[in-house]
Amino acid sequence: MLHSEEMADQLRRCADGKVSIDDFEEWFASNSWNVHQQPDKHLTDAVFRVEYLVSSLNDGRLNAPEVLREFAALATGMTYQRRDSQERAHPIAS
Repeated sequence: MLHSEEMADQLRRCADGKVSIDDFEEWFASNSWNVHQQPDKHLTDAVFRVEYLVSSLNDGRLNAPEVLREFAALATGMTYQRRDSQERAHPIAS
């Protein structure tokens, strides 16, 4: 099952040019197909956003640099959401 950390990492690797968009798309297709079965709404929303971005790239509505910028922003957002969720789950005692 796909996890937010893994998704954010793969998005960042693609945005940073460590993996190609094609390789990311292949990884994404094989790892995100059942995302609706997990309880993390942020992850589900991110998967749907990536599906939209890849579709937009494939049909010419967006170009690769635009998609990569969106991937980077999405990865950053997922990282902040995860930290925020962890802080709420485990508040620091004062």
